[in-house]
Amino acid sequence: MGIGNALYQKHNAKWFQGKRVRTTTELSNGRIVIPKGSLLTIQGKSSGFLLHGKPCEHCGVKVIISKVEPWAVEFDEGEE
Repeated sequence: MGIGNALYQKHNAKWFQGKRVRTTTELSNGRIVIPKGSLLTIQGKSSGFLLHGKPCEHCGVKVIISKVEPWAVEFDEGEE
C-alpha cells in the first residue's frame, strides 16, 4: 500500500526524518537495485524521499537512494 500522498503532503521533512520504512516494491536508480521488503531510514523529503540503508557488516557499503515515491515504502512497525 505504501505511504499515502495525503500523509506525504501533510508533513514536512523533519517529521519524516529518522523514520524506518520497508520497501513495498523493488527500487532501482540505474546503478543499484534494492529488493522489495528492504529496511531503510528516511533522511529527507524533496521530490520524494531520500533513503539510507545500514552499512553492510562485511564491507561497509551503504545504500543511498533519492526521489523515492511515497507509495514505494511503508512505515516499519511502530514508526507511524
